[in-house]
Amino acid sequence: VPPGQLKEIGLPDMTRIEVIDNPFTSATATVIINDYPKKASFAVADQNLPSGINISGLSEAVREFKLFEGDNATAGTTTGRFKITIPYPATIPDDKAMNLRIYWLNTNCWELAGGEVNIVEHTVTVEVTHLSIFRLAALVPVPPDVIVYPNPYLADKHDKVYFKEVSENSRIKIFTLSGELVKEIRVSSDLQGWDVKNEAGCQVASGIYIYLITDTQGDNVTGKIA
Repeated sequence: VPPGQLKEIGLPDMTRIEVIDNPFTSATATVIINDYPKKASFAVADQNLPSGINISGLSEAVREFKLFEGDNATAGTTTGRFKITIPYPATIPDDKAMNLRIYWLNTNCWELAGGEVNIVEHTVTVEVTHLSIFRLAALVPVPPDVIVYPNPYLADKHDKVYFKEVSENSRIKIFTLSGELVKEIRVSSDLQGWDVKNEAGCQVASGIYIYLITDTQGDNVTGKIA
């Protein structure tokens, strides 16, 4: 990538990286895509997956992206603005593919980066500000006996979101798509309300939120609130 310039690089399997903000303004940069990073690099993270996350059938959906100055990998940087795309197996049904998200390797843990699913190309794309090892994982849908309503929530019509058929003393955690904790609720009845406010007592902004319900046995379910 020439100094200060932007570029999209891709592999035949639809893996792509777009350099949106090139941090090297006075030097040529090199981008590397590793479509088969060593399992040992992320084996511990796979064993410590966040609750409600499933990587079944996605063992090959792991990519490593690097950016560095010239041809010296030790004199580079992983910061900037990039858009990365990772393909998923075409055998995954569309309804399940819509739950796919991209996670990045933070030491020995996978952290949510987010992602937009393209069911035509069978890919997931997300914009990031640093490079690392990334993998696809699926948010496990909520079992049918857990009901969350109204969903979508409309501020001019509703005053709460309700979680129905959740066991007493369960914990409900609500996150942004980037993984930031918005609210934690201790369930006091099988119909638990959320006033759509964060921990500071402020009304949350419109958007998509992820909820994680953990019961007293440690079992988890996740889902989305619009």
